[in-house]
Amino acid sequence: MGDRGRYSRRDMFLGRFLRGMAEGVAEELHREAVLRADARIERDDAVAGVEPPAPEADGASATTSPAPGAPAPLGEVNWNPSPKTGRFATRPDLPSAPPPARRNLPRVHRPPGALPEPQFLAGCTRKNDCAAACPVDAITPVQEGPGAGTPQIRAAERACVSCTDTPCITACGPGVLTLSRGVKMGTARIAPSACVAYRGVVCTSCVNRCPVPGAMELAYGRPRILEAACTGCGVCHEVCPAPRNAVLLFPGID
Repeated sequence: MGDRGRYSRRDMFLGRFLRGMAEGVAEELHREAVLRADARIERDDAVAGVEPPAPEADGASATTSPAPGAPAPLGEVNWNPSPKTGRFATRPDLPSAPPPARRNLPRVHRPPGALPEPQFLAGCTRKNDCAAACPVDAITPVQEGPGAGTPQIRAAERACVSCTDTPCITACGPGVLTLSRGVKMGTARIAPSACVAYRGVVCTSCVNRCPVPGAMELAYGRPRILEAACTGCGVCHEVCPAPRNAVLLFPGID
């Protein structure tokens, strides 16, 4: 009878029931993730001043219908999942128009006081006066992508030391680095699986070198980051001696 004969009808019914519940939970998590992503994109578009595409006026050139079986144009696709299936559905009733130009931008570790990424990219002159003013040479230009030439911090090579006089902000002519935004550049987190202090080794390198008062502490011999005070400067990431860097650095993005 094979493996099937070892299971009773009750076991098979329970298996189908649990599998159905798991699929329902997965669809619900997918819907929530899509809604969060949509909300973030709409917020970024509003900050960048990107207007949603307007429907074509009467008399505009009519769009040709796609051949049977051909994929629908981007403007005719409903990017929100179906409430029942969680899949993307075709919406012929929507106007055929391209999606907004602004979409997900790559995360870049910007110097302190940076404006939201769309405004930063639009206003930065790429003269790198902020890099010249940095006393520890922590600011370098981005090499490729939409932000090529704009300033970044590569904490693994040289972290920001959180200067009290913020010379990079003072040197920024176009004002895309401003004290009104504060000095928070992101946040750092400890990966316990990589941290040697979580394996019984005495190590306080990150705590001792952190330049921000109250951002790190030792708890039972293990480093802990207080995210409310952490500025994301990256010093803890730079000095971590673990074979696999135990400090995860998350650049801030608005």
